[in-house]
Amino acid sequence: MGQNIDRPFSQDRAITMVQRRLTPELARRNPERFKQRLIDQLHSETKFGGQAWNLLLSKGVVDEDSIVLDSDSWASETLADQNNANRTIIRLGIQSLPKGMAEQLIFLHDRFQGDKELLYRLNHEISHEVGAEATKLCPKTGRLFSTVIKMCEYGQALSALGNLSFYEEKGTRVQANEDMVELVNMYLIDPEYLKKYLKFLSDPVFQKERQKIGLHTLPDDDRVVNALFTSLEKGILAFLNS
Repeated sequence: MGQNIDRPFSQDRAITMVQRRLTPELARRNPERFKQRLIDQLHSETKFGGQAWNLLLSKGVVDEDSIVLDSDSWASETLADQNNANRTIIRLGIQSLPKGMAEQLIFLHDRFQGDKELLYRLNHEISHEVGAEATKLCPKTGRLFSTVIKMCEYGQALSALGNLSFYEEKGTRVQANEDMVELVNMYLIDPEYLKKYLKFLSDPVFQKERQKIGLHTLPDDDRVVNALFTSLEKGILAFLNS
């Protein structure tokens, strides 16, 4: 998705050879080492993902034990801990996404191969908690969520993930929540990455590509795009500084 967009974002991170350190074999043999490496890379490979993890850790929302590895699947989900209402369980499938699905779901997917794809998906699960707190802490971010719900009611999502039938069948609020979480995910990875994605949603050059995967088209107006970015950023920064 969006592979032809001009993108100076994280050029130094471009991958020429994919070499996984976070392998299913390591997860089976030594899950503790696997999770520690994963969290270390979350700190080194994202702008704010590591900071978000540390904050959630300090609040007792997550820890290494709350990550449950599934070495036979790529599917992931965030669940409430049945024994602790404040704690979140992250079920993380560590197999790679099927190629066609990765291309559809991950913007500039060629930048997220190997371990980086797994980091992307872990960061998405963390973003569920960050996004929920952001909408509570910042009225602007809360209003943005209401706007995204309305977009979904008109049958167009802001992310390819939110546009999956799996979420669409659960109702517009669930669909909109996945859209918001995915935008938060992009910001935590790198704010410039989110800016590139918003350009993809608004630039007429990518109209056919957006239509192909059922994405909402934002107005080709920098004021609108900047307002959306700022509304999201204010909530995320409010959380990161809490």
